[in-house]
Amino acid sequence: TEGLGHRFFAALKIRALQNYCLFNGTMTLIHAASLPFWVVAFTERGMPILYFVWMISIRSLGHVATLYFWGRLVQSHGSRSAISIALGGMFSLAPFWQILPADSTSLVFAAGIFYFLWGAFEAGMQSGQTPVMMESVATAYRAEGFTVSMYAMAVGGGIGGLAGGLIFERLNEMPTDTLSWEPELLYLTVAHLSSVLLWLLSRNLKGVREQLSAREFLRRRLLERRRPT
Repeated sequence: TEGLGHRFFAALKIRALQNYCLFNGTMTLIHAASLPFWVVAFTERGMPILYFVWMISIRSLGHVATLYFWGRLVQSHGSRSAISIALGGMFSLAPFWQILPADSTSLVFAAGIFYFLWGAFEAGMQSGQTPVMMESVATAYRAEGFTVSMYAMAVGGGIGGLAGGLIFERLNEMPTDTLSWEPELLYLTVAHLSSVLLWLLSRNLKGVREQLSAREFLRRRLLERRRPT
């Protein structure tokens, strides 16, 4: 009996869904504005384009190899710790762009480690996001809620891809011989550091404030390791 437009607006009025869409859309924006330019950064430093076929596989390997850990973590302690650890890992990868090796062999080896770690952190983000999305969408508006979430990703990805492309192109046109730093690498570093913004937005996701924090989870794990057997 309700019109489609009315159901969409009713779903959008749900605060938990608004917070999730803001978080998910912002994450997609940041990733769309930076991830496609990894290829440019690596190839400009001598990595053959064919190697990126391997890098995609290594990224998937990192994803698959850590899924069990992330799944157990979310099942035992909720989404908060998984999302926070994954975002912290993405943040910690920021200095990588400032220490890229010049040797081609070392560059390929470093890129492999980077892609594996990124795949592992992506798995943590997806494992943590899934239950949050399920809890944020009201049962009465499930179809509309999931659709709104997809729209948020599409809008964020579109804006991020367009803005990132324009910024990266302008930076690429800057005369690097007059600069002591490389604009493209600084841009990628800042993109990783923006994970702080995502962490702040994740604090408003439904149910996370009542869940175990990443700091408390790591503290408990350290105590368990120190405990004599």
